[in-house]
Amino acid sequence: NRDEGAPRNGHSIVALAPGNRADRRSPFETMSAQAKRPISRYVVIAVFLASIGLTVAVRWFWWSDHAEHLESDPDAYRLMASNLVDLGTLTAGVRPTAFRPPLYPLILSLSASFDPDGTVGIALLHGLLGVVTTASVVYLAFRYHLRGSALLAGVLIALDPILAYQSVRVMTETLATALVAVALVAIERVTATDSAVGEGEATDRRGGALITAATGLLLGLAVLCRPTFLPWLVVLVVYLPMTRATVTFDRRRFAALMLGVAVALAPWVTRNALVFGRPMVTTTHGGYTLFLANNEDYYRHLDDAGPRRPWDAAAFAAKHRELLSHESAADELADNRRAYEEAWRAIRENPGEFLYATLVRVSRFWDVL
Repeated sequence: NRDEGAPRNGHSIVALAPGNRADRRSPFETMSAQAKRPISRYVVIAVFLASIGLTVAVRWFWWSDHAEHLESDPDAYRLMASNLVDLGTLTAGVRPTAFRPPLYPLILSLSASFDPDGTVGIALLHGLLGVVTTASVVYLAFRYHLRGSALLAGVLIALDPILAYQSVRVMTETLATALVAVALVAIERVTATDSAVGEGEATDRRGGALITAATGLLLGLAVLCRPTFLPWLVVLVVYLPMTRATVTFDRRRFAALMLGVAVALAPWVTRNALVFGRPMVTTTHGGYTLFLANNEDYYRHLDDAGPRRPWDAAAFAAKHRELLSHESAADELADNRRAYEEAWRAIRENPGEFLYATLVRVSRFWDVL
């Protein structure tokens, strides 16, 4: 006779636990098996379709009302994509540059041949990335037993005003968000991999190594999209081998993770070493970013106008451009170094204003809009 508490479908409770072999079935079966109560795959499909449909509708609304923003190119990403197609190198002028991260213009260049203006290609790209972001978040909600909130999560992502706002701008925010969402899915799969791999299960080992390598690749691509993801990459490289969910994260898995990171970053680092004589993982934009946030003009604006009025940095940017040499790769490195020096000088000479500006930025980060 079957025990009163045994599952009726013939699977043991251990077999249905996250990370065991039964967990590596189809996503619908996995989501159902991990829930406290069975959930119909049709409900899962309905949540995915509703969330994705709302995402597409919201993006279409924004495109129809704000399509003119897709024609602007504030950070020269479209220009770099066009130069990549025409000149075969990443440049915003007459010489190669590392002022901007390479991934976004590389992707834009794929559509530059059949869509020279770029508006249709960018709209389609951003729409696809928005769908990927929403689907990834809904997937994670189901995987972490938040099935009651999965639809809410999808709706919040679809209606997010910042994501909608950025979807019609030729900037990296949409791509960066999608990369983070997909990377989190990959990390979840790595930490859910069976920790008790027995003998003769080479297929499982290879599969786990492939997932881990793909995770490293995604993390590397995130750095190539926005270099500020580099600290996240470092933290994860340290964290993943330590998590209790991955006791089999041995040297093979660690090597797979680092291989994925290396495959993503090596071309950019090698290119920079050849062009600039320095194997840079990031960009030459860091100095200007720090200087833009810490300069006497901005500090004076906070004193005169207060923290709530936005600062128009156009005059500062124009003044900064006049100081740039940009006649050679060495000049770009020197300009970056000079911007760092000016920023740190402003911080040292105005410690009180720097602290006040930092508090203002933190408070704005937590604003609704």
